[in-house]
Amino acid sequence: MNIGAAVNVNLGNDTTICAGNSVTIDAGPGASYAWSNGATSRTITVSPSSTTTYSVTVTNATGCTGTDAKTVNIGAAVNVNLGNDTTICAGNSVTIDAGPGASYAWSNGATSRTITVSPSSTTTYSVTVTNATGCTGTDAKQVNVSPALTVNLGPDKDYCGGYMLLDAGVTGATYQWGSTYNPAAYIWEKNQQTAATGPGTYWVTVTKNGCTASDTIVLHPKKAVTASFTYTKSGDGTCGPFELSVTENSDICSGAINNREWNFGDGTIISGVNQSVTHTYSAPGTYTVTLIVSTSAPAKDTIKQTITFTGATISVNLGNDTTLCSGSSLVLDAGNPGLTYAWSTGETSQTISVNTSGTYSVEVNNGLCKAIGTIQVTVSDGLNIQLGNDTTICPLNSVTLDAGNYPGATYLWSSNAGNKTSQTVTVSPDDPITIYTVTVTRGTCTGTGTKTVYVSSALPVNLGNDTAICAGSNITLDAGHPGATYLWNNGTAFQTNTVYEAGTYKVTVNYMGCSGEDSINLALIAAPVPVDLGDDINICFGNSLVLDAGEYADATYSWSTGETTRTITVSSSNTYSVTVANGCGSPVTDAINVTMGNLPSPVITQSGLELICTQADTYQWYKDGILIPGATNQRYKAKGYGVYSVVVTNTALACSGKSADYWFVPAGEFYLGDIRLKITPNPSAGQTKLVVSKLPPKPIKMTVYDRIGRRLITREISNAVNDINMTGYAKGLYFVECVLDNNRVILPLVTQ
Repeated sequence: MNIGAAVNVNLGNDTTICAGNSVTIDAGPGASYAWSNGATSRTITVSPSSTTTYSVTVTNATGCTGTDAKTVNIGAAVNVNLGNDTTICAGNSVTIDAGPGASYAWSNGATSRTITVSPSSTTTYSVTVTNATGCTGTDAKQVNVSPALTVNLGPDKDYCGGYMLLDAGVTGATYQWGSTYNPAAYIWEKNQQTAATGPGTYWVTVTKNGCTASDTIVLHPKKAVTASFTYTKSGDGTCGPFELSVTENSDICSGAINNREWNFGDGTIISGVNQSVTHTYSAPGTYTVTLIVSTSAPAKDTIKQTITFTGATISVNLGNDTTLCSGSSLVLDAGNPGLTYAWSTGETSQTISVNTSGTYSVEVNNGLCKAIGTIQVTVSDGLNIQLGNDTTICPLNSVTLDAGNYPGATYLWSSNAGNKTSQTVTVSPDDPITIYTVTVTRGTCTGTGTKTVYVSSALPVNLGNDTAICAGSNITLDAGHPGATYLWNNGTAFQTNTVYEAGTYKVTVNYMGCSGEDSINLALIAAPVPVDLGDDINICFGNSLVLDAGEYADATYSWSTGETTRTITVSSSNTYSVTVANGCGSPVTDAINVTMGNLPSPVITQSGLELICTQADTYQWYKDGILIPGATNQRYKAKGYGVYSVVVTNTALACSGKSADYWFVPAGEFYLGDIRLKITPNPSAGQTKLVVSKLPPKPIKMTVYDRIGRRLITREISNAVNDINMTGYAKGLYFVECVLDNNRVILPLVTQ
């Protein structure tokens, strides 16, 4: 008998699955299978709704069998409920709870039971929850995001009676109003708008789509009047005028304005009922404008505003204070071409040239603005550098050159003096002739001095120029070169020689191998004798007189006129004096009275054909500017019309005078037929008349000609007296032609 192999069936441990899930059970290898649920396959997949035990019998090829069983337990189901979709207000948050479980997997990555989210837009959140038995559950929730609410009741305001409409702004919401003014009434206000009927604090709470917002406004009790004004201005950036126009626009709560007082901050106050006022300022600047408003309430309020006018300015810069060297000048320029200038010197040009010390100022004016510039100019004496006369030294000797002491100055000697910068230098030249130069600078002044040093065995001796001394005095002559030997021609053997008499003095000097000599002529001067300007004298106006004080050796002259010459020329009445001095004896003085006489002023009159001159000493008559030979009497019978004049002389004063020109028109009557004609006055100043003795049946034709025959006036006359106006023509001789039928006559007419 054969023994078949045993069948070992192992379905594994009992297991638990979640309700609704399935599990596969494997019976292992075999030839046939018999499951408790009727299945005959090796494996079965089961999904029991409650705990169930599954068994199987496995038969192999030899007919041996094996059996096993496995219980499938049903675990508790996981029920996840995140709740209904919800809506939040933008910026707010919401917490979502997944309920009990062992583990959590949210769509936003969170692993906690709850999440708190604040999405900026609508978002769906999902979660998978696993319990202890491994069962899972899933749910999702949509969080809708509504826009945030904005509630703005506006800024706090002033309340002036009546009602003021307050609006929450958000439409389609729920509203709850409140107020400190009559709170019992406003607790029932639930509309978008409400009417404020008194001062106090008002608030509203608005809810919409899960969003809530609120705002508060305070209504202050308003003043009866709140002063206010606006303004415009003109003139900024200019020299003026600076004009301000103001308009009152106060807020009135009760009463009416009955007075406006404007204070413009420059001392000007305007009070009245005018709402708009214009004011002009005299200068730019910053001004505080004050408005006081009064009402019939009665009430009063004040407002101030600061107003600035910039204006334009003129800039004047004459430069820094400066120092000039004597003899030079400085041009001062006020700038600003085309304006007006007023200098302290009286000049009115843009630039002036100055050369004296002083403070100079200028006022520049453009008609509206003006500015002043000032400069201090100091004139310093020029530097006159004197190194002394050229000199001669003996070979191998030296000489010291001195440029003079100028405080604050700098010195620069020529290169042959070593470019020294000291006041003095000591030189010992080898060349026969050497020229030394020094430049001295102080401020803006520069001076240069030169000196030639000769090297020679001939010793320079200088007694000075020939001279003169007062008689009775003395002079000391100095030969120089201390330590030398001396021989004077008057026997003196010293360096100096004091002499009293006129003559020529000569000296010979020997020093350190050098020899030299010099001479001088000495004259004696006598004291001046008295001056004689002559007797007092009368002269004619227009003439002059030369006063001579006389010639005196080495004299100085001092006239009362300030002149210092020997002679002066005078032409006016005065007492003239002179003092003469020559240093010898006392000065001498004399004076003379000079009286000016009036020039003769002759006047010519006419008597018939005779011209008569006023009384004088001598006479000379002229016609048309030409001397009339032999016409030298006071009276002259004129020969034909023309311009006559006379020159007369006052013999005592030697004065001559000429009369005014006199136009002579011969006396006589002119006839046109039997009609007598006369021009009167003649001569005239231009206005004269033509007188007709009787009027003819028809007009007389009158024509006025000048001396070269040009026709000036033509007209017909029919009156006894007829005006002739010559004022528009030059003074002189004219001819008046009168014609009637075949009769014609010409009358002379003179204007002067």
